[in-house]
Amino acid sequence: MKKKLPITKNKDVVVSWVYTWSKQQDMSIHEQRIVLRILEACQAELKGVKLKDYAGTKRKFEHGLWDVDAQMHVSDVIFSGRDYNEIIAALDSLAGRFFTYEDDEEWWKCGFISNPKYKKHTGIITFRVSNDLWGVFTKFAKGYREFELNKALALPTGYSLRFYMLMSGQVYPLDISLDNLKERLGIPADKYKDKNGKDRIDNFEERVLKPAKAALDESCPYTFNYVKVRRKTQTTNVAR
Repeated sequence: MKKKLPITKNKDVVVSWVYTWSKQQDMSIHEQRIVLRILEACQAELKGVKLKDYAGTKRKFEHGLWDVDAQMHVSDVIFSGRDYNEIIAALDSLAGRFFTYEDDEEWWKCGFISNPKYKKHTGIITFRVSNDLWGVFTKFAKGYREFELNKALALPTGYSLRFYMLMSGQVYPLDISLDNLKERLGIPADKYKDKNGKDRIDNFEERVLKPAKAALDESCPYTFNYVKVRRKTQTTNVAR
């Protein structure tokens, strides 16, 4: 049965607000592209496409009792060349990451992927996605974000991709503390601080904000500006 999908205009992917605003770990761009391909498959299912017929022979997703079995080609994740070490590192790292969910009724935690395999001579990647995580990706009771898949896949860094997902469709300014922004971007709390624990705003701007903004300015329909608001000893970045 075809599920009801939020109405979109010139958008390729609709993703649950729960995932978009979840506190993520500092994923590499290749790890995030694997997640984007999972989201792409979720979108196809929401549109009524049978996953066994999805995207030809090299990209397959099939529901099991507990998981979704996934298959794709390395070129779906790494766009230039085929570096065995890069794809193995991405699969290994993503398999060690966890997504945590909690609401008024339940708490659970699962890996982003499990049982990753890479067939070197064919370039085929296989892994499993928990049905619980698949459900988060396809349910919109708490709202959703929409963004263009091709734009997201083309972004060069993990930070620029996270910013794009956070800002896509954003109408009003976001008043967000530096610590909270770092959580949303998957940046460790003690990173970009000096030896006394004071925030190094200049380093954060040069290594995170400015490169991410430049990437979005160049190729995406949504970007952001920011101003620094000092509240006593705390600096708040406001993204617009």
